Amino acid sequence: MKKNDVEGKLLTIGFSAQQSGFKYILDAIMILDVPENKDIPVMKLYREIAKEYDVANSEVSRAIKYTFESIRCVGEKEKVENYIGYDYCDNASSIKMLYMRIKSELSEEGEKCTDNDTLIQLIRREIENVLIEKGIEMR
Repeated sequence: MKKNDVEGKLLTIGFSAQQSGFKYILDAIMILDVPENKDIPVMKLYREIAKEYDVANSEVSRAIKYTFESIRCVGEKEKVENYIGYDYCDNASSIKMLYMRIKSELSEEGEKCTDNDTLIQLIRREIENVLIEKGIEMR
């Protein structure tokens, strides 16, 4: 996954980029996306992020917790339920669920436009279909 795509998804969900937890959650998702980190324990995840920003592990944990609590309070209920849920509110569950949902959505979006089937080709096909429906011949 590309960091910009994940960041865009987080913003679309309703996360506030002004909270320090936002960047930590973004980094956590990017770390989880590395195959050998798939089952990384949450404490090790905090440690890696804390090292990157030169802060304490506990600061990372608190910031992530506060950011999740904030979105659960003020976010759109349907989006929150879909991406992080209300049942298991611990950081580890929320991060893993968020990662899985974003990865799934970005994979689906990527399948719509693969290397062999570029966006231009998709647009061209759509235009051709519209022209055929209107009875207009293409050259």
